[in-house]
Amino acid sequence: MRKKIVFTQDQLDRIEKLYKSGHGLERIGVEFGVSKRVISRIIKEFNIYSDDRSLELHKDRLQKLGRVELVGDWINTQTKTLYFCLEHKETHMAFPGNVTKGCGLACCLREGAKSSNQERVIKHESVYDERIEEVSGGRIVRLGNYQGTKVPIEHHCRVHNETHPARPGNVLSDMGLICCKRVAWEGLGDARNIKAKEKYDVFLAERSEGRFTRLDEYIDATTPILHYCSVHNEEHVAIPNHLTNGNGMACCNTGVGWDTLENILEGNPVNIDSAIEEPCQFYIFHVPNTEDCVKIGIAKNSYRRSRHPGSRDLYGDLVSLWQCSTRRNAILLETAVLRDSSFEHPSDLLISLEFKNGQTEVRRVDIDDLVDHVQDLFDSLEREGISWSNWALDRIPSLRSWEKKVLEGIVGCRETDG
Repeated sequence: MRKKIVFTQDQLDRIEKLYKSGHGLERIGVEFGVSKRVISRIIKEFNIYSDDRSLELHKDRLQKLGRVELVGDWINTQTKTLYFCLEHKETHMAFPGNVTKGCGLACCLREGAKSSNQERVIKHESVYDERIEEVSGGRIVRLGNYQGTKVPIEHHCRVHNETHPARPGNVLSDMGLICCKRVAWEGLGDARNIKAKEKYDVFLAERSEGRFTRLDEYIDATTPILHYCSVHNEEHVAIPNHLTNGNGMACCNTGVGWDTLENILEGNPVNIDSAIEEPCQFYIFHVPNTEDCVKIGIAKNSYRRSRHPGSRDLYGDLVSLWQCSTRRNAILLETAVLRDSSFEHPSDLLISLEFKNGQTEVRRVDIDDLVDHVQDLFDSLEREGISWSNWALDRIPSLRSWEKKVLEGIVGCRETDG
């Protein structure tokens, strides 16, 4: 158990004398070998206060200074009390000794710092103007009031005749204004576009083996621009990415897959499982759960084709089947039907069939009319002595200009040979 400290009357008188004379609690405690908390308890317990003479002296000093008034309880010069600032009309706690030394209150310190900062800003303002002139070469002029290097203010750019806010520190770092950055970015963008254009031209020539040539100014990989197809001697708008990915232009995309009129005319291979002169079937199947939609196509074995697991939603009951003498004739027959605009491509139905193989060959038709039409096409194409090229010119709708030229060339060669 801690031993209780007992002070004699002489010691208490000594503590009172020291306290009233302005000694701090900690300093008094050191003299008596106790903490300042003990001294504070003694002062409160024995009701020791500063004498009136010290209070009057303090008030006299405040009156001579004329800056603050004492509004709080006076204890001694080392204990904070409340004062009222006559200049700033604010009250703050302060040590009496500091106040009588002319240190002022917290408001005085705050306003003094503001005033000092303002003077410093005014001094730096002229220096800043000189630095702008030096760094920017006269391109940039300050318009707003300088408030420091980090506070954005209005500046004017004489080169671009624009006004923008900017941090003085950034301007002195020769970063310019936003208009200067924008022009720089545009310059970099132009340089990138020039490089991308050159790269695209080389890449396009390599990927297409010289087939396609850019005609319009290159913008980016996804913006359609005009190109020239040397194979078909036609110009069409196309997306650069599509051409470099191996796709063709409008004149090239005459069908999907191997079995297309385009491959026949360009002498390219058709289906790898069947030679172009081998027999092939042209079929019409009813699309399940519809009244007037059919799936048309060609195959060596239509029944086996209809049983393919990925296409069962397209193949219902078999409507009709034609055995063509060659795969070429089957392709021509299919092309004539698919390009006939009187047979509607049902986009509403195809939403549910989007990922089904063969959905592009679905049509909404009067089924009897379609069967009669295909029978007429088949009879005319398979007739003995008929030229498939002549038949294609007469019976395939919407032939492209290059397709007509190739077919006419084939017809002309045969007539010459004849």
